[in-house]
Amino acid sequence: ADTIDAREYEHLEHDKNGNIYFFPKNDNIDIIKYDGKIYSSIKISQPDTCAFAAISKSFAATINGKMVIAYSTATSFRVNYQNKWYTYNKTNGYAGERILNIAIYKSSVVFCTEARLYEWSNGKLQFNINAIIPPSFLPVRGMTDEPSTTKGNTTTWMFGNTWVGYIENDRFTCINNSLNFIQNYDSGDDLILGDGNNRVFISTHLSCYYLEKKKKKIFN
Repeated sequence: ADTIDAREYEHLEHDKNGNIYFFPKNDNIDIIKYDGKIYSSIKISQPDTCAFAAISKSFAATINGKMVIAYSTATSFRVNYQNKWYTYNKTNGYAGERILNIAIYKSSVVFCTEARLYEWSNGKLQFNINAIIPPSFLPVRGMTDEPSTTKGNTTTWMFGNTWVGYIENDRFTCINNSLNFIQNYDSGDDLILGDGNNRVFISTHLSCYYLEKKKKKIFN
C-alpha cells in the first residue's frame, strides 16, 4: 500500500513500538500498517461462516514482543496474533454482545461488553477475569493499559457508570466509586487513557476528566 483512501478507513490504532494501524470501515479490505517508513497490508482472512461486516471497535498492541491486532463487528470478535486469525461468535464462546472496549491485561487481550469481561490468550477465549472485578461493577465502559510502576507488570485502567479503578498483579483497586458522570447513558464513544505517570484521562459525552492515582481524586 502506498496511499490510504480516507473514504475506506475510519479506525486508527498504534502499538508501543510506534507502528500505526489503519482499520477499514468494513472488514472486506486489508488493514494497513505504517512503521514510520513503509506501508504494508495485513489481509483479513475471512472464514466461510462469517459475512463481511462493519468494524465497530479496533485494537493494536504487542504481546511478548509480537504484534497483536483485534477488532469487533456486530456479531463477532477477531484477533490476529503471529499472523494467524482467530474468530469468535455465538458458535464458539462469544455471545455476540456489543463490545465497548478492548485492551491488554498482562499477556492477554481483554474486551468488555454490557454483561461480562472476556479474556483472550493463546487462541483461547474465556471470561474468568470476571472473578477479579465484582459483578456489581459491570459494565466496564472503558479500559486502557500502561506500564506499571512495578517492573515487568502492567496496569489496566478501567471505568464504569460510577467508578474508576485498575487491575495490577491480579488485584482490582477502585479509586473512586461515587461518580455519576456517565450513569445511565451509553454513548459507545467513551475513552480512557493513561499517561504512564500514574495519571489517567477520561473523555465522555459530558466532559473530560483526569485522575491522579496517588491522590485518588477526579478533576475536570
